[in-house]
Amino acid sequence: MPDYNVTVALGGSVYPTSLTHVAHPASVTLLSGESGSVISNTGAVGTVIYDLPASALGLNYRIVATTGQLITVRPPAGVTIVKGTVTATNANPITSATTGDWINVVNTSATVWTVFASSVDWAI
Repeated sequence: MPDYNVTVALGGSVYPTSLTHVAHPASVTLLSGESGSVISNTGAVGTVIYDLPASALGLNYRIVATTGQLITVRPPAGVTIVKGTVTATNANPITSATTGDWINVVNTSATVWTVFASSVDWAI
């Protein structure tokens, strides 16, 4: 999967930008250097667990399921992922196994990752 070239419209102006694609077909702790990237499970043949890194305000990931394999997104111990009124933990993470599903998570405090947008099938 190639990197993405996109155009963002803000306040009547158009800004070209690009998003880096990083394929992680096996379980991994996401790196702070991958923040802002599109993370996918391209090439996965089984469940993939993405552990979010230690909190650093503003870290953000867009995670996309490109295969029908289960993706689990876990925050570090003592940290939560908030999706609306529901909270995920390391022991009770957020998951999806639907091809095409996507989720945007942003680190908004020392103890919280917030889901700013997602497709429908992500469950806690």
